[in-house]
Amino acid sequence: MEPEQLKDQSAFITIRELARTQKELRDEVTAKVDGTNRRIDTVDDKVDNLRDLVLPLLETSKQTQENTRRMADSLDRFTEGQRATNGVVYDRLSVHDVEIAKMGVSSGAQAEVKKANATVIVAIIGGVTTLIASLFALAPYLFG
Repeated sequence: MEPEQLKDQSAFITIRELARTQKELRDEVTAKVDGTNRRIDTVDDKVDNLRDLVLPLLETSKQTQENTRRMADSLDRFTEGQRATNGVVYDRLSVHDVEIAKMGVSSGAQAEVKKANATVIVAIIGGVTTLIASLFALAPYLFG
């Protein structure tokens, strides 16, 4: 070392100097430990607050999950019931449609029969009327 730096430094350490530096080191470490403890306490308070918030949310989530599962089961049962009911209604409507179709066919057939009968009756009446009109027209020649 250079002589100028040696003037500022002493080759010997006194007990007073040792005690002072130890006290400074102790105070510095204590301040850092206290600051760390304060930060740990702050974090601990935040963790406690989070725990107070999260645990009820967790329980609520479990209850929501259970309710959702029960609702899904209920909807499945309801859907199955509706499908069964819809099948019964569809079967009844199909039977009614078939019966209505049969009635339409039989009504159509009856209408055709009645139409044919009416045509025959009109033809007979027309023929009889023509015959009577012819007799009246020929009567003066036959009786006269």
